[in-house]
Amino acid sequence: MTVRIVQNAFRNSFILSQCVSQSGKILTVMRLLKNLSRFHGFTFGVLALSWTVAAMPCSAGENLDDSPSPLQEKKKANELGEYLESYRAGAEAGDPQDQYNLGASYRWGIGVSQNQGLAIQWIRKSAENGYPLAQRTLAGIYEKGEGVPRSDADAALWYRRAARQGDSHAQESLAALEARTHPAGR
Repeated sequence: MTVRIVQNAFRNSFILSQCVSQSGKILTVMRLLKNLSRFHGFTFGVLALSWTVAAMPCSAGENLDDSPSPLQEKKKANELGEYLESYRAGAEAGDPQDQYNLGASYRWGIGVSQNQGLAIQWIRKSAENGYPLAQRTLAGIYEKGEGVPRSDADAALWYRRAARQGDSHAQESLAALEARTHPAGR
């Protein structure tokens, strides 16, 4: 199931990137990607963004070989910065999806320096605001002890919250965690 989701996100993000390369309207497409990621999750948004940045049209006089010119690099960085600033503005306004996406950007170092502390801070805010993907992600962070003390109790709490909202991955993870921490017959 997860492989199919990633394959579809990859295919769809590539198609969107081609729209950018043909139209040159990067900011319009980035706004579209932000809205689409609300329905398809962060994976779709990251893949689409990476393809979009890779497919940005060259300006006259720029290198067309495999090595980008300094002008191309600066342009890509500026466009990515604007995209992330839209997440930051939404996150600071209390939008749980934007809080999660900003946190995930910090977690994986996408467009910003990787920062586990800021990642957890934004993902936690999103989780506290009821976003199931953030709740499941925060549960996984606690379960693995990524930047926080490892805690099966906290992991179960956040998996349970996401599971109550119908997140099937959280339901599966909660069942696996409970089977590991409370095996039958003990």
